[in-house]
Amino acid sequence: MTSLPEGRSYSCPICMGLGYVVQRQGEYAVARVCDCSRHCELCDDLGFVIEDVNGVPTSRKCQCRMLQDRIRLFNEARLPARYSDKTVERYEVHTKQQGFVKSMLSRYRDAFSPNAKGILLYGGTGVGKTHLVAGMVRYLTLEKGFSARFVDFFALIQQIKAGFSTQDSEARIIAELDRPDILVIDELGKGRATEWERTVVDSLIAQRYNSGKTLFITTNYDVREDKLGSLSERVGPRVMSRLYEMCEFYALDGDDYRKMRATPIS
Repeated sequence: MTSLPEGRSYSCPICMGLGYVVQRQGEYAVARVCDCSRHCELCDDLGFVIEDVNGVPTSRKCQCRMLQDRIRLFNEARLPARYSDKTVERYEVHTKQQGFVKSMLSRYRDAFSPNAKGILLYGGTGVGKTHLVAGMVRYLTLEKGFSARFVDFFALIQQIKAGFSTQDSEARIIAELDRPDILVIDELGKGRATEWERTVVDSLIAQRYNSGKTLFITTNYDVREDKLGSLSERVGPRVMSRLYEMCEFYALDGDDYRKMRATPIS
């Protein structure tokens, strides 16, 4: 949990002691400072404190400013609004494999460091792949202070196509996605898998590969190359080879959560 200034209400019923709240705002999940943490008694809202370092008065950033910085990092990640309340802890386990992946991700995020090897989650529709990576982004931005960006692969393809008429270049869009510590590509392989789409994937993965930065990926496609309709068929063998080096692969099994929660109409 983030260390926050003295004077904050650790029993706040709104943020449960986190100092921030996350809500839906339009198409994105947006964080803000909780009302219980708006006034900092440590720095009197100046944003910095003065400390004595070897007899020399020295200023440093206050913890309240650190919280604001982490909230900004979360908001810049652009998580979809539907995942505003998703955390790794809130992931419901229904199979042994799901429990294993949940436990592994909890350990992974606690030990995360820049340029760490990434994670690729694959499995059927509705097993919670995006829930888990969204929960990872929430924790790593708000609690650890790492930068991140979430992109839906199909939406990214549409954005690049739209850029053809607005002079927003593919190179600029891809370069922007190389800046964060963590890039999440949701539903990799979704789309028509045209040669042009494969070229886009190749450029995006190559840039992250060359910079050594972390990737989180979800896909509905099987990673086993001997399977018909595999991820390799969708993105090409060159990209697939790099993904093996850049990510640890984990399968998520189980039934579709959405179907499980649906109420039949009789």
